[in-house]
Amino acid sequence: MSTDAGAPIYIRVAADGARWDGFTAVDGRAEALAAVGFRLPFAEDSVAGAYVDHVLERLDLADGARLLQELRRVLVRGGRARVVTDDLERILAEHASSDAWAAGGWHENGHDWRQQRASMLNRAFRAPGRRWLYDEIEVSRVGTTMGLRQPMRYRPRESADPRLAGRESPSEIDLIVELEKPRRLEGERPMVSVLIPLYRPTYLAETIASALDQTYDNFEVVICDDGPPGAADAVLRGFAQHPRAGRIRYFHNGTRLGEAYNYVACFEKAGGAYIKFLNDDDLLAPRCLEIMATCLRDHPDVTLVTSHREIVDTGGNVLPPQKFSERPVGRNAVVSGRSAIARVLAHETNFIGEPSTVMFRKLDAEAAAPNFWSLGGTDFAGNGDVTIWTNLLAQGDLIYLTETLSRFRRHPQQTSQDRGVLRLARIAWKRAAAAAAELGLYRPGEIASLDAQPLQTISWWPTPLRQRIERAQERARAGRSGELLAEIGALLGEAGGLAARDAELMVRLAELRFAAGDLPGALDMATTVTRTTPHHQPAHLLVARLLQASGDPRGAQKILQETHAMFPLIRNEHGLVPAEGGLLCLAADARFRAEADLPDTVLTIHLKARTTAGFRNLPIRITAAVAGMGASSWSATGPAAITRAELVRDEETVSLALPLPRRATPTAITLAWRGSPEGYLPAAVAALPVQVVGLELSLSERTAIN
Repeated sequence: MSTDAGAPIYIRVAADGARWDGFTAVDGRAEALAAVGFRLPFAEDSVAGAYVDHVLERLDLADGARLLQELRRVLVRGGRARVVTDDLERILAEHASSDAWAAGGWHENGHDWRQQRASMLNRAFRAPGRRWLYDEIEVSRVGTTMGLRQPMRYRPRESADPRLAGRESPSEIDLIVELEKPRRLEGERPMVSVLIPLYRPTYLAETIASALDQTYDNFEVVICDDGPPGAADAVLRGFAQHPRAGRIRYFHNGTRLGEAYNYVACFEKAGGAYIKFLNDDDLLAPRCLEIMATCLRDHPDVTLVTSHREIVDTGGNVLPPQKFSERPVGRNAVVSGRSAIARVLAHETNFIGEPSTVMFRKLDAEAAAPNFWSLGGTDFAGNGDVTIWTNLLAQGDLIYLTETLSRFRRHPQQTSQDRGVLRLARIAWKRAAAAAAELGLYRPGEIASLDAQPLQTISWWPTPLRQRIERAQERARAGRSGELLAEIGALLGEAGGLAARDAELMVRLAELRFAAGDLPGALDMATTVTRTTPHHQPAHLLVARLLQASGDPRGAQKILQETHAMFPLIRNEHGLVPAEGGLLCLAADARFRAEADLPDTVLTIHLKARTTAGFRNLPIRITAAVAGMGASSWSATGPAAITRAELVRDEETVSLALPLPRRATPTAITLAWRGSPEGYLPAAVAALPVQVVGLELSLSERTAIN
């Protein structure tokens, strides 16, 4: 990085080892990038500019796309990536015909087009180290898919950023394209376009009413009618006297477009910065636009916001939850885009939701070509919503909100229940996974665990309330309990009715009461949340902490068990590997994750040696480390606790006790084992030597959480 404190950071990604003044060198060799998981050693929004020097052509398409995605993560808003790569268009022109060979002087050098065409074409495409060649269109396509914008070709020594200019010779023949990380200039109250692609008006009155009766004040309702002319007239007349009737914009398509292209028609007519689709039979909760729009506004690296949704029947009665509608996390969280894509595709379960469930920026969806139903230029009929979510999550992260903000209606007339559509959906799942894998967004077989970090900033709380909470937290950190109790009383007055219906706010207030020394008041408040909002994991964990502090370890343990039954407190990121005979064995470099805000606990892992016939692998040395997790990464934020053990005999068992201190963010648990230096373990059996017998999470008494 720059030697001057606060100076802009510029990086050069290259494989030649050369260093430029004012640039931080990044090893761009394929093996070096793969060794660090294509993660650049820079924080989000920290790099002013990047010069990518003949790296992309030496990576396959998936890895090249991952590098561009990572550049988008580290660049500041408005920062530029300058990509210099071999020019596919030039190479094709030089090898297109015998005339091109003659013009290029190949014949004079002893090469004969008729005899050596295959040999020379292969050399052109594969040497030196070429794996995927780009023209201007391909760089633009892959870069914009990964969230970069404004692709523009430049001549040598020219650039929109003076720090990136003047690096090539004037006679440079390579392709030079610059892309920009988009700025977010949406304002304090961005307009939301609620888009209703209409076909049947059966439930339209309820749908429109739920859109108009929002607490958010800057929105429009765009209806594109693909049904028979006049079928919706009576419903629309019923809203003529509504105080927000002027926000409705109605269009009849004339010629039927079909479901997918009716969505596109709505999208093209949207005037808002944010898009909220609403199917003609679904419903929005009153605070839906308020909560989702403020989340997008305050999180520029988030490209998709979703929430829990309820399933209702034709009469609006809530139906039992199904696998796809279950909450994947127990708290409001920012989920990395890559892990969300992997979770959806690996399990073929759309936990993100239907179009009515989400909100996103219009500009982010416009990047997909030819439209948002396409991934990498291919349409996926049958599960187009998953295609849209994949496009958006290639460009940023997901916010998942545990509050129910929409209702998805089930009825017999839905096209999603049609057998033909279901058949196409099964095909589309496989094609979508293949397309995502080609672009490096998903690796088939990878562990599909969500990389979720607690949502710390609660954007939808009024600004005065947030400021008062910050003041109260400052008093708590300073130990001024008397002032803190008075501040909590003022907070309750400031919150008004919001406190009773916002579980997150109630938990924050309970934590402040605990900090002020009011343990009974804190426990009463947190327990109330667990009764009224049983899915809210932070409330349950706070109750466990409060019971532990009050000298009731058995009660704390019981709460811990109940919480784990709803949402696992220890997650297998890449730790347990299924082996022959139904055994669960330890991956050679295993990762587990403990959820945020656990009470002070101890994780005990019981391991057994399992030798492989014909291979000498004892003794097996095991190292375990515990550290805080940085946002969206497995990086230690402080000194790690390290424990070591050794297995010296077959069938021997050892137990590793790992203290897990309470953290506001998840805890990373890594285990690595190595066989004896003389041993040889082929890849096929690399997981077999260490069996995981059990995991226990304990307070003062052990409680198994297998």
